[in-house]
Amino acid sequence: MGGILFFFILLIMGVISVISPETAWHLSKGWQFKDAEPSDAVLVYIRVAGAIEVLAGFYLLFTM
Repeated sequence: MGGILFFFILLIMGVISVISPETAWHLSKGWQFKDAEPSDAVLVYIRVAGAIEVLAGFYLLFTM
């Protein structure tokens, strides 16, 4: 049961990061700063990390 829950958490976080890295940045760091915007490098990093999260989630789903 815990593995499936972990899969869904990874999948949701990864999909949000891949589709909208700005939203992922605002949810994780952006709320701490007033009138701040993420750099392009941070957005690329968040998008790549999101893709890795999605792949890791599917790996966990199919190996359990």
